[in-house]
Amino acid sequence: MISLLLLPSLEVSALSSSLLAHELHNLLLSLYGDSEGVVPTQQLYIEVFLCDNFRIDHFKILETAPLILEAELFLYFTNKGGLAE
Repeated sequence: MISLLLLPSLEVSALSSSLLAHELHNLLLSLYGDSEGVVPTQQLYIEVFLCDNFRIDHFKILETAPLILEAELFLYFTNKGGLAE
């Protein structure tokens, strides 16, 4: 199981120029078990609040797909459980 506690430190500035800081956004978060993943280990729809420097301040996991999906975030993990570069 991959801990979602890693999310508050993620920078999402490369996602889209249409995402604004200090607002809520709906994202699809795809988690991969290795850096060469093709099929995600898990996918979550999340609502995030972006703060300064486009960092995730807080988030909520949504139970269903949102009406409007603004961006996708792909995370690849190493064998040791850390984020791949």
